[in-house]
Amino acid sequence: MLNTKLIKGGGIYMKWTVFLGLILSILYFSSCAGTRTDLTGKPVRIRIDFRTESYINDGIKLPLDVIVTENSDSYLKIGPDKWFGKQERLNLLKDQLYKFSFKNGENKNILIDLKPGIEKIIIYAGYDNNKDRNGEGKKMVLFPERWHLHYCIEVKSDRIEQCKVENSTD
Repeated sequence: MLNTKLIKGGGIYMKWTVFLGLILSILYFSSCAGTRTDLTGKPVRIRIDFRTESYINDGIKLPLDVIVTENSDSYLKIGPDKWFGKQERLNLLKDQLYKFSFKNGENKNILIDLKPGIEKIIIYAGYDNNKDRNGEGKKMVLFPERWHLHYCIEVKSDRIEQCKVENSTD
């Protein structure tokens, strides 16, 4: 025999359980939808570490830009060979363009707050002595994901490459 009194009396409890389950489901699925905010609405912060070989760019300081904008495809079309002399570079805001210059053996890192709509991060290196005209080795595109918040870029003598993150607490 089924106790119908218990089921009828549990109606309010059942409604709140369903309501709470619905709210938690919405929060879960919205966090998986590619938004760049945590549950409090704050931007997601990523870290990029740059490691530099002991001798790079024939000993000349190497300019390197990190571009973080919503319309990144238009900047990808410019390419690394033309980027450092373009007006578009000067038009970007402080939180859209992070400028670096590297000497031999110099390591740096950067923290970037990803705003909603950022799907790509472009890295251009200004290797003047690199004969490769199609830009390979001079550019890198990162596709930040919600659960991948720490990147490592190795600045080599004639190219940039992604490397393994060590001692990460992220």
